[in-house]
Amino acid sequence: MERRLACVGEVAFSKA
Repeated sequence: MERRLACVGEVAFSKA
């Protein structure tokens, strides 16, 4: 779960 959140967070941050 932690890894999935990190992946999503990284993508969201990069998109922002």
